[in-house]
Amino acid sequence: MRFAALVGTRERPRLELIVPAGGDLAELLRTIDGIDVDDATGRCSASAPTSPMLEALAGAGMVLDAFELPETLASLQDPLVIDTGDRTVRVFPRLAARTDIAYELGDDAVFDPAAGAFTAPAAAVADWPEHLLSDSLRDRGPDRESGSRGGAQTAGLIEDPQTVADAVQNLSGASGTDGLQREIELLTDAVGDVPDWFGMTPYPYQRIGALCVAAGRRLLADVPGLGKSVQAILASVLLGARRWIIVCPPVAQSNWATEIQRCNVPAHLDDAPIVLIRPGRKVPELPITGIVIVTDSLLAAPTRRPLLEDLKIWSADVLIYDEGHRAKSWHARRAKVMRELASTVTDRMVLTGTPVMSNPADLPSLLAITGQLQPIFGSRTAFMSRYTRTYEIPVGRQTIEKVVPYKPLLPELGRILPEQVWVRRTKDQVLPDLPEKQYSTMVVDVPTSEYRTAARDVQVKISAYLRERTRELGEAPSEKEVRAWCSDQMGCVSMLRRAAGLAKIPAAAEYIADWVDSTSHDGGEVVFDRPLIVWGIHQVVMDTLDAHLDQLGVPHAVINGSTSLTQRDRITRDYQDGKIAVILANIVAAGVAITLTRGSDALFVETEWLPDLVSQAVDRQHRIGQKRTVMVTTMVAPGALDHTIQKVQRANIDVLDQLVGGTGHQVSVEEADMASLAIGDVMWELAEPLWLKCCRSAGGAVNSGDVTGL
Repeated sequence: MRFAALVGTRERPRLELIVPAGGDLAELLRTIDGIDVDDATGRCSASAPTSPMLEALAGAGMVLDAFELPETLASLQDPLVIDTGDRTVRVFPRLAARTDIAYELGDDAVFDPAAGAFTAPAAAVADWPEHLLSDSLRDRGPDRESGSRGGAQTAGLIEDPQTVADAVQNLSGASGTDGLQREIELLTDAVGDVPDWFGMTPYPYQRIGALCVAAGRRLLADVPGLGKSVQAILASVLLGARRWIIVCPPVAQSNWATEIQRCNVPAHLDDAPIVLIRPGRKVPELPITGIVIVTDSLLAAPTRRPLLEDLKIWSADVLIYDEGHRAKSWHARRAKVMRELASTVTDRMVLTGTPVMSNPADLPSLLAITGQLQPIFGSRTAFMSRYTRTYEIPVGRQTIEKVVPYKPLLPELGRILPEQVWVRRTKDQVLPDLPEKQYSTMVVDVPTSEYRTAARDVQVKISAYLRERTRELGEAPSEKEVRAWCSDQMGCVSMLRRAAGLAKIPAAAEYIADWVDSTSHDGGEVVFDRPLIVWGIHQVVMDTLDAHLDQLGVPHAVINGSTSLTQRDRITRDYQDGKIAVILANIVAAGVAITLTRGSDALFVETEWLPDLVSQAVDRQHRIGQKRTVMVTTMVAPGALDHTIQKVQRANIDVLDQLVGGTGHQVSVEEADMASLAIGDVMWELAEPLWLKCCRSAGGAVNSGDVTGL
C-alpha cells in the first residue's frame, strides 16, 4: 500500500509522495497534469493539487491522507474565503479547480500565482453557500442583500409617486391595494378600470396586474396558478383592443375560449366571433373584429407560412402569448416567428410563470416580443454581453459554445426586472390561505440490471471515442478534452435516465395500486376523493408503467404528447369530478394550462433537470381552488441518476432565486445526500478508468496501430 500526503497549509495544500524511480507508477504520474516527478529520487509533488488529480491517484491504488492539516480531505474540496476588509476577499482554490473558481468569481477577480489566491470584490461571493463564508461576510447585511435569496426581487418603492411609471413600479409586485390608493388612482386615470360588463370580479391582485400590464409592463410573470389569463384579458379590454391574437400551447386553446366567454368579451365586441385555428383543419376566414386563438407550434410550422402572413396583414390590436417561455431560445424557429408576428401588433404581452428557466439568456427573446428589450437593455447583444459569458469548449476537432450566467451581475438584473420589466407575484403574497406544498423522498431499492446494461452501452461508446482520438492524435487525448467531450454527451445521459426510470416501474406500480385501494370508496358508485397524479418524462417509461397498471387492474388515464385535445379535456373534467383515480402525466405535455385541484398528491417517478418544469407540474394542483396541502413525493433509486438530477436542479435554483425568487423551487433530496456533481461528471465517472487505461497503453498501441484493447 502506498500513501500520498497532503501537506502545507490549509490555504495552500501541497501533495507529496515517493515512488520507485522508473516504475509503472512513476510513468503513470507523469501523465497526470500538475505532478512533477524527480527521476533520481522518486519524489513526486504537486504545488496545486486538484480533486481530479487525487481521484486519479486513488484509481492507481494510492491512499490519500491529510493528517498534517487542520481540515479533512472532504473539507479541502471547497475553496477557502477570507474577508480582507474594505469590501474585498481572498479566495484560495485549494483542491477545487482554479478555472471553476475563476468562473464563479467573475471578471473582477485577479489571481496572484505567488499567493495562490484570487482577490475579488466581496459581492462576488454574495451568492455562495453560507458554510463557505466567514461570520463577517454572512452577517454583513446590506452588502449581501442584493445577492440574498429573494432580496433582489423587491422593486424599490417610490415614496411619493407622481407618474404612471412611478405607480407601476410600486404596484408590479404588490399583492393588494392597502396603502396604494394613490398608485391605483394614477393607473385608473391613465388606462381605466374593470368595466361593469366584465363577466367576473377579479381578485385585487389580478386587477392590479391588469392595470400594470395595460400601463406598459407587458411581461406578466406571476407564478403558475394565479390566473394570468384573466389579467391579460382585462388588460386587453383596458387597451381597447378589437382584434385579438392569442397564441398558446395546443392544450390551452379551449381554456382560453372559455375564459374569454366567461369575461363577456365577445358580447362587448358586438358578438365578435372566437376563431380557433387548429392543426389539420381548414383555417377559417379572419373576422373584421374578433379573437383568434392559434398555437405557436402551428405558426412555427414551415408549411403554415401563409397563415403567419395572413395574421401579420390582419394587424391585430393586441397579441397575448401564453406560456411565452416556449420561445426563449433566440435562434429557434418558434421564437423568430413570434418576434416577427409581434412586430405587426399594436400592443403585445407575454404570459409565463417561468420567465427564466436556468439562465439570463432565456429573457431577450421574450423581451423582444413584448417590445421591452431595446428600451431597457439596448439590444440582445448588449444584454448578453452584460449578464452572460460564452465559453468555447474543445470537442474533438471542433469547439462548442456554452453560454453561462455571469454571476456577479445577477443581483443587478434581479433588481431591474421587478423595477422595469415585469409584473410578478407569488402565491405566498396573494393567496396566504392557499395550503402549502410539502416535499418528500421515497428511496426505493430496485433491480439495477437494466441500468447497468445501459451503463455498459455507454462505456462502449466512450471506448470507441478514445480509440478514434488516440489514432488521430498519435497519443491519448488530454483529460481536459475527454471531460469536454463527456459534457456534450447528453444522448448517453438520456439513455441512463431512461434506464433509471424503467428500474423504478415495479415499485411505482405497487405504490400506485396501494394508493388507489386506500383512498377510494364505493357508495354505489366509486368516487376518488384523492386522485393521484404520477409524473414522468420518457415515453417508454410511462408506457411501461401504463402496462403495469393495466395488469394490476388500476383505473387510470394518460396525458402525453399524443393525447388529443378532446381526450385531454375529458380526462381533466373526469379527474375534477372524482371519476379518475390516477393520471399518468408527461411533465412537458401536461405541465401547463391544466387545473387538477381535485387531488393534492403527486408522485414523480422521473424528474427534470430544470426546477421550474417541476414547479409548473406541481402547480397543476397547487393553485386557486386547492383546499388541501399538496404532497409531492419523488422516487429516488440509489445507484442511478436521480441524485445527479437533483444536484443539477439545485445549481439551477441558485440562478433562479437571484433573478425571480419566491417561486418555491424545491428539490427532494437533501444537499448533504448529493453524491454526484454535474451532468459531465456522470460521463466522466464512466470514462475516467477507460481514459487511464488508454493513457497507460497508448504509446505501444499507437505504434502498432492497434488500440482495440480499450
